[in-house]
Amino acid sequence: MKTLTIISEVFIEEDGSQTVDRSFNIIIDEYSKHFERVNIIGPGKRDFKFIQGNNKKIFFTATTLYAKPLKQRLKYYLNIFKVKKYFKTIIKEGNTDIVQIRIPSLFSMVAFSVVQDLKLPFTTYIAGEWYSSFVANYKFIGNTLIAKVLDNNQKIIIKNSIPVSAGKEISDMYKDINEIYPYFSTTHKEAYKINKSNTILQLLYVGRLENLKRITDAIEAVKILKDKKVNVILNIVGDGVEKSNLLKLVKTLKLEDSIVFHGHISNTKELEAQYKKADIFVFPSVSEGTPKVLAEAMSYGVIPIAVKDTGSIRYIIKDKKNGFLIDSYSPKQIAEKISFIKNSKESQDMMQEECYKYAKEHTITKEVENMWNYIFQRLGDAK
Repeated sequence: MKTLTIISEVFIEEDGSQTVDRSFNIIIDEYSKHFERVNIIGPGKRDFKFIQGNNKKIFFTATTLYAKPLKQRLKYYLNIFKVKKYFKTIIKEGNTDIVQIRIPSLFSMVAFSVVQDLKLPFTTYIAGEWYSSFVANYKFIGNTLIAKVLDNNQKIIIKNSIPVSAGKEISDMYKDINEIYPYFSTTHKEAYKINKSNTILQLLYVGRLENLKRITDAIEAVKILKDKKVNVILNIVGDGVEKSNLLKLVKTLKLEDSIVFHGHISNTKELEAQYKKADIFVFPSVSEGTPKVLAEAMSYGVIPIAVKDTGSIRYIIKDKKNGFLIDSYSPKQIAEKISFIKNSKESQDMMQEECYKYAKEHTITKEVENMWNYIFQRLGDAK
């Protein structure tokens, strides 16, 4: 296999140098080690094709046919024949040997029939399921019906491909449809041993600011701690639709001195600086596949606190060993785990070592290599 073409909803920078997603850029760089060339097809603010990126083996193609607002997504889907013609042209011109379709995504799933028509081998990367996320994010009459249709379409794609998933939870969800490889997504390449010597415990959240991420639970946990005269600082990295509501909550709870919003950080060195100073990674999200940020934080010795029933988190965090598993919607439990770490330097040191151990065993290089070996083996079996 010489040329991989990836079809993904991740937007591409206007200059064609990379995508707007820092993590995805790291992942496709790692993919490029297994191919002579990688083509990325994604939405963008202007149309162009096959612009060589920062990585000389990666070429970007962007289309304005697709945009994020729901009306624009539906318009894209209504132009399905034009979209399919576009995908067929780009895939053929890119001398594609194998395709990866990243789902769930309206942008990507349209390419399924095109790839079948071209009789190309393809794999799907399943980041989540359609139904619950669509219903949670789009509140209108008929949303559940559309969610069911999208989920059924996704199942058809999974059945007819070589699928890999964002962790064990999703692979189990669709196991009756096809054999699915559980890929544990991450971006770190090694473990970075950091001497933690903060006088005030530093907490960190990295991710989108959306309702299902439950950043409110982390903020309320800080309030519980402050009321008990426990001083901590919560650094929030990310942006999203809930930012204004979160700022209002912080003001209402009078936590301006304890919580810092850093916005979206795309610069790798700046994000590394946040991980290096952090003691505890607070991640109350109730909707995930395999969150990359957990392993990323652990590679810096940042002890994670996350919801036990969310995605594949329980396969990453071993409770009380390399982090803490909590119930969903539980600021009180978050506060309790933070207090435990603050009051036990011995436990903190032990858990940090376990974080480093997990990080070393699950680097991006190892995870990506195992995934492509699996796909290539399945392709061989198919022949």
